[in-house]
This record gives sequence, C-alpha cells and structure tokens, in this order.
Amino acid sequence: DMMPLNGDRAEPAEAGSKERIMRSQSAKEIQAAIERFSATDEPVLLTGESGTGRRLIAKQIHLQGNQARGPYIEIDVRDFNADELSKKLFGVRHDFFPFSQVKQTGIVEQFCRGTVVIRHFEQMVPAVQDKIANAVHTLFFTREGGEREIAFEARLIFISDLSLEKIREQHLLTRGLEQILTVKSFHVAPLRFHKRDIPHLVDYYLHRFSREYGKNIRAVAPETLGILMNYDWPGNLTELSTVLQRA
Repeated sequence: DMMPLNGDRAEPAEAGSKERIMRSQSAKEIQAAIERFSATDEPVLLTGESGTGRRLIAKQIHLQGNQARGPYIEIDVRDFNADELSKKLFGVRHDFFPFSQVKQTGIVEQFCRGTVVIRHFEQMVPAVQDKIANAVHTLFFTREGGEREIAFEARLIFISDLSLEKIREQHLLTRGLEQILTVKSFHVAPLRFHKRDIPHLVDYYLHRFSREYGKNIRAVAPETLGILMNYDWPGNLTELSTVLQRA
C-alpha cells in the first residue's frame, strides 16, 4: 500500500507537494478518518483493495494517537494456522524456565501501549475472534493454558481486502467482533472510483520523484494525463506511483 498523507513528516522543500495532494477529496476523507480514529483507543477496521494505502493509514493512526510512543507491529493471519495464531497473539502459560518466558509472551502483551495491526483478519477462526472480542470488552485476557488475567492494553487495527458488507455476507465474523468493528470502520475507495483525484496524485508523485532523482519534471503532457485518467488502475496508488517512478 502506498498513499501520501498529510501527516507524513516532510522536509520543507516538499511542503508544496503535500498541499497539492491534500486538494484531493479522497485524501481529505482519509485524513478525517485518521483524526477520528486516532482520538480513541478503540479497535479500527480498514477495508479496501490492495494498494489503496490501508497500511499507511494504520501507521498514521498509530502516530497520531495515544500509542505514538509505543511499539508498532503488523501480522498477517495467513502466516499462521489457528492454534499458532492464538499463541502468537496471547502467548502461552510460562513454565519453570525463566529464559523461555520471552518466547511464551504473546504479541498483545509485548506490544502493550502500542499498536497491533492484523491483516486479513477475516480468516481468523471463530475461537480466536471471540477471544479478541472478549479481551476488548473486559480489558483482560489469559495466555493459552493459563488462568491469570493480564491487562489488555494494545490498540488493534484490522485490515481486510473485503468490505464489511462482503465479510458479513460470507459469515466470516463472529457476533462479538462484528459489534466492535461496525462502530469504527473505514473503506478506502479504489482509485478508479475517484479519478478526479488523479491529476493531484500525478502532481504529487512528479514532485516527489523529481526531487528524489534530481530531475526537474513538473508536469505531464495533456495526452499523457488523458491516458492516465482513462486507465482503471487495478493496482491503485501503488501501481500509479510505480508507473510514474519508472517513467
């Protein structure tokens, strides 16, 4: 995912290009969502196609929120089977060997007061979804095989390629997690649905890559812009930025 955001730290020379990108309606909507979500510690769901900037939006929510000084991590549900994922997130009961305790501590405990981003979360089995929902509601969790309650202090951001409607239609959410995520969700529209923003995006990337490569390219020919406007960009912003970078 690649998305220029107003909250990115930029050098003074890039201030003009940051102003250009914020003229686009989609960028304004995204920034408004970031500000809304970063004002709370509640879980957030970001949906949309690959390349629309969801991961950078998640990072920006972290940087503008109460967890800004805390750790940040992304995990992909597809990298684990059901049993591994539960242990990865919540850890397992410590045994009598102190040197093994770090490995047995789960991510939500290691990244307390930080942010945990869970990609393709809809592929989690119901048992893991229910454990997450219970932790969010009670603010406590237990390690696998353990009984001691541990404070749940990690901020969760969920990312999916599917819209919330599609996730519901396919019955991929448990009731508990659905109730939590319905309140705080944002769908990042694909580039083909806001083509009016393409000139602003092209302008932004031209200035960015011209500065990066020591060039002085300030515009594209009208016929070139027409070609860019008429293309549907299945790879969204990542594809657009790559095309302009290569050109």
